[in-house]
Amino acid sequence: KEAFVYRWWTKMFSTAPPEEPEQLLSIYAMFVLLFLLSNIFGHAFEIIGGFFSARKVFTEAVKGVLSRPFLWWDANPTGRVLNRFSEDVAVMDAAITNIMGVIFGAVLYFVGHVLVLALANPFSLLLIPPIAAGLEYYAQYYRTTIREVHRNYLVRMSTLYQDMVEAIIGRITVRAYASEKQVVCRSIESLHIFQQVAFIKTSIGVWLGFRMAVIGYSLSIVTQLQPIFTFYGVLAPQSAALVGFSISYSQQLVGIIQQMISNFSDLEMQFISIERLREYAVQQPQVEDQEEMISVGSTLTKGSGEGLRLKNVEVRYREHFQPALTGVSLDFRPREIAAIMGRTGAGKTSLLLSVLQLVPYTGSIEVDGT
Repeated sequence: KEAFVYRWWTKMFSTAPPEEPEQLLSIYAMFVLLFLLSNIFGHAFEIIGGFFSARKVFTEAVKGVLSRPFLWWDANPTGRVLNRFSEDVAVMDAAITNIMGVIFGAVLYFVGHVLVLALANPFSLLLIPPIAAGLEYYAQYYRTTIREVHRNYLVRMSTLYQDMVEAIIGRITVRAYASEKQVVCRSIESLHIFQQVAFIKTSIGVWLGFRMAVIGYSLSIVTQLQPIFTFYGVLAPQSAALVGFSISYSQQLVGIIQQMISNFSDLEMQFISIERLREYAVQQPQVEDQEEMISVGSTLTKGSGEGLRLKNVEVRYREHFQPALTGVSLDFRPREIAAIMGRTGAGKTSLLLSVLQLVPYTGSIEVDGT
């Protein structure tokens, strides 16, 4: 029995379709060339668009971080900033643009497979809307949950990075206070919590994949039962090649629908990395707002408002030693942030220790006039 495509060709062109091997190979080569060009241009647009977008987001985030006041750096550990500029930037560069390209390609594959399946087994197309609705039903629960889990995943990763950075940078202090065991235990605890969140994230993906596989199996069952229905006369006889096409393409079609829904959910999840980088690019508050933040966040009690005052401070570690500081007189306004700079041995540490009353000194050090 003639296939539907054969009858359509003869009706439209009034000629028999090409049957010679050379003609068929030419048509096949043309389709391969179109597929190759579409892939090249698609990947080129994906790379170019992703490059410029990632560069803009990264530049704005760097400018925002460098414009932050010292108070912001006190509240945001270095590990958190390092995590955002490593993990989140990597996600932005690789995952997001790649997922968007995969979704666009999956849409094209879906259209092509639907056309082929419509020619081979039109009745199976009736199952596509309920299958897609069932997959989306579970996917919406997945998206709602995975966003928060992934956000917690990134936060725990930042904590893990911060603990590791502090342990490495402060290794001398840790060894001086014999706190190696405490630091190692804290790092292992952070790693354990991070692995728990990672396990939950993986389990949620398995939960969705299992339900998608069960729902999508219904279309494959219908197409595989078609030869049986044809044998018993329930369905009209059809070409064995078309039956094979319908079985093969039905399985691929369900996989494409699952891929589109999963990739869309993953794309929504990965957008959290863009949100986290965009937080660094947000315009900083005005000077009045920053002063209000400082006054609210400070734990110092309001005194006379005279700040810190040093008068003729001299620091001498031993009586017969040369003084480390001599005749130092400084005034610091309340809540003023100042930087003490100087070469090695200039007396920066001695100045701080004298303010903290940890070294013997002469002169006067007053805080709010007392």
